[in-house]
Amino acid sequence: MSAADTLVSWADDPGRFRPLVDDLLPLCAHARAEVRTRAIRLLGTAGEGCSEATTVAVAALRDPEPLVRRAACSSLTRLIARPPVHLLLALLEDPDPEVGSFAVWQTREAAYAAL
Repeated sequence: MSAADTLVSWADDPGRFRPLVDDLLPLCAHARAEVRTRAIRLLGTAGEGCSEATTVAVAALRDPEPLVRRAACSSLTRLIARPPVHLLLALLEDPDPEVGSFAVWQTREAAYAAL
């Protein structure tokens, strides 16, 4: 297999970072928002079906820092195909417009999928 083929197959593997989840979980509660943001963003690389990562990302939606909540939104799009409607409705009231935009976008995607 060529280096290019290896890179493509590695990049296409959504669960390639799943072994790192245990190392990332404590960092998701770190005192520094920058550390929490990066750890939660990386959790999204665990791939669909990683319940530990999904649980932490959903909890991070209540973080006081907007960047952490944005990272949680980003991760959730990779961890679960369609976030639950009750979660999206709560995000619509978020004071950060980027988080609210995520909720609108996900709600629109769910509506199109239902057609």
